[in-house]
Amino acid sequence: MYLSDKPYSILIVEDNPTDFEIINDYLEECFRQFTATHLKTYNKAAEYLGQHANEVDIILLDLSLPDKDGEALVKAMLEKAGDIPVVIFTGNTNINFSIHSISIGVADYLIKDELTPGTLFKSIIYSIERKKINKQLQDSEKKFSDLFFLSPQPMLIFNPITKKIVQSNKAALELYQYNSEDFTGISFYALFDEPKYTELDDAETNDSIVYRGRYKHKNSKGEILVVDLYCRPLMHDGMLLNYITIVDLTEKLDAEERITRAIIKTQEEERYEIGTELHDNVCQLLAASQLFAGMLKSHLPREAMPLLHNTLETIDTVNKEIRNLSHQLAPAFFDETSVIEALQRLLNSFSGECGWKTTTYVDTVIEKRIFKREIQLNLYRILQEQLHNIKKHANASAVNLSLTSSGTTLRMHLQDNGTGFDAEKNNSKGIGLANMKRRAEILEGKFSLFSMPGKGCEIEVVIPIDNQS
Repeated sequence: MYLSDKPYSILIVEDNPTDFEIINDYLEECFRQFTATHLKTYNKAAEYLGQHANEVDIILLDLSLPDKDGEALVKAMLEKAGDIPVVIFTGNTNINFSIHSISIGVADYLIKDELTPGTLFKSIIYSIERKKINKQLQDSEKKFSDLFFLSPQPMLIFNPITKKIVQSNKAALELYQYNSEDFTGISFYALFDEPKYTELDDAETNDSIVYRGRYKHKNSKGEILVVDLYCRPLMHDGMLLNYITIVDLTEKLDAEERITRAIIKTQEEERYEIGTELHDNVCQLLAASQLFAGMLKSHLPREAMPLLHNTLETIDTVNKEIRNLSHQLAPAFFDETSVIEALQRLLNSFSGECGWKTTTYVDTVIEKRIFKREIQLNLYRILQEQLHNIKKHANASAVNLSLTSSGTTLRMHLQDNGTGFDAEKNNSKGIGLANMKRRAEILEGKFSLFSMPGKGCEIEVVIPIDNQS
């Protein structure tokens, strides 16, 4: 189902044909009608904008082009773009540069490895709408006032000195379920469900600063909302105030989580079915083959015995390999194995194949604890994915696994002594790392990766647990 039926004209400035194809595929998933103009250099883009600027709705700009890159490219493109929003998509994860880019006028800054159809759609739509809003604000305060109070997008204004809400529109009142009298005058920070305000407190208040962030808010009934905040300074009646646009992501994220859970559930069911089929049927056929081959022993000449012996050993090896594979496909924990035992078995299977020296530490408080199947499967798959990465890339000789608990959280930490890589500069983050992060997030947890060249690699998964885990 398309997310938008409106026609859009999109200029994509990207010299990598593979990246362009990926972006174009994402656009086709989200927009029923769109025109994508693909140019590979800044000069070609500048020439095109000189003739067709009034036909372009948004520019998607790669940060590194053959004839210009970095800040020089950003500034030059912003100058050529005029009122057209510019969204950067890049492999560069430099947070300071991304903040600086937004501060000088870039509409959004997207990391290629984190790009999905949903994030690209959101960025395009929000950037276009945000550009329209900003232009209207600059036209006149009256237009701003009309837009503010009539906009279906929740908005509010608060005083950065007193922290109190000065004005709010109808959409904000509906979102937070307050009436105007009760809402006006309360502290803006009273809406937050977590003490994470330093970015807003420390942000400079001048015309070049645009702040954005994602937070958990709560409405008047105490219900949790996940919102994106877009903050910029605003002169109103001679006072410097903070103008906030609020994007409620609660339902969207809930829907995405349900979809992700459904996808993972389907994948696990397919793996379980295949693993069970291998375990219960193929292994039985191999065992029967081994039995029948053994019955030939008394009917074969002596010189054929070595061949028969090799055949029986091969069947036995294949049987063991298939059993091992079936356990990896269906760790289930079909034999009532605990998650600790399953993780240890998985580590041992890789260790036996790769010759690693391994150590495992498990808190006694969680050693006998029974966790929900969802936690077991996702921890298993995360560990399995990283062990595959170590086997394929790390050239490691030692791997250490630890599982600890603080009482309210479960922490899985995996470390290897392999070649490592520069985690900040590395642009090869693939589907595997994204899958590990997504699996941690559906458990409301956090996935972290640490690595340096020559220092090996570490991953850490921290998930909340309760007494019913």
